[in-house]
Amino acid sequence: MRRIITVSAAVLLLLGGCGRVDDSTPEAAPSAGNVDEGAPTPETTPQAPPPGLSSGIVFAQGVGLAPTKTLIVRDVATGNPVGSPVVVPYEAASAKRTTFDKTMNRLTYVKDCELRVATLTDGVFTDSGTWTAPQVYGAGEQCYQKARFTEDGRIHAVLGVGQRQAPGSKAGRVVSVDPATPDADPKDEGVADPRSEKVYKIDGLTTSDTRVYAFGDDIEHVLVNGAAPGAGVLDGFEYHCGVPVDADRFLCSARTDETRQHFGSIALVTVDRAASTVTMKKLAPPNKSRIQHLVLSPDGKMIAIQDSTGWYTTTLDGAGTPVRQQFEVDNPGEPLFWS
Repeated sequence: MRRIITVSAAVLLLLGGCGRVDDSTPEAAPSAGNVDEGAPTPETTPQAPPPGLSSGIVFAQGVGLAPTKTLIVRDVATGNPVGSPVVVPYEAASAKRTTFDKTMNRLTYVKDCELRVATLTDGVFTDSGTWTAPQVYGAGEQCYQKARFTEDGRIHAVLGVGQRQAPGSKAGRVVSVDPATPDADPKDEGVADPRSEKVYKIDGLTTSDTRVYAFGDDIEHVLVNGAAPGAGVLDGFEYHCGVPVDADRFLCSARTDETRQHFGSIALVTVDRAASTVTMKKLAPPNKSRIQHLVLSPDGKMIAIQDSTGWYTTTLDGAGTPVRQQFEVDNPGEPLFWS
């Protein structure tokens, strides 16, 4: 995970070299006949490529079904662009942080059932590898889905029938590819569990209904419904939790009015798989303005919040009140994630 550098007021201070100037007369370079053949040759340390995206909130911009979209990174506090915009294929316009590699110079996505990887070159993510879905793992047309980068730099994807596995569908296969060797065949990583729906309860509340949606152990979304103690079902609360913090914790936004936001306008849900319960923690007070987007900082400590009045930031520990940011940009695009 990359370190975040917060740039305030969109001012970048460039630090020049501060080394001592040596004005002594340099020694004459040795002639070719005086070179010591046994002298060690200095080794060059390989340098990692510069990050493909700067630190900030990534927005996708584009018109309709244009074949490409533009990703623009904006400063969290001001909304000003930071770094250079990059162009991605249309199908990658809803990219997540996990669909980029660690340096954010490679991007994986699915198009026409094919698995693809694109490499950043001169500001454009251009396809550098394509894998057609093998048809040997089951009946029906097999398609790649759920492509993402893993910690070892490989791309993992699920092979299943159609573009999405519905609850109750048959298990597919997990395959992986090396983006650096696009001519190599995919590697079979084993069975992919089908998408499932499990019913949990909120710890400490008698009237609650929590649905946990997962592919095997990989939880992708949590839907929370319940009623506060003493309240009727018609006065209950509802939260959608689709922003992962880690494997068992998700950010939630309230979907009811402020009088029924029992755990605030934003909450943190923690899933206890062994007990089939979840715990809820308030991160932001009740709010009459509808929460539109939540994005989590790469270090998992800060949350950027967009509601109908603007952008705010708060901490994941819920210790502070959300702080309004001077983020006033007309049509900034669709927020995707915090890079």
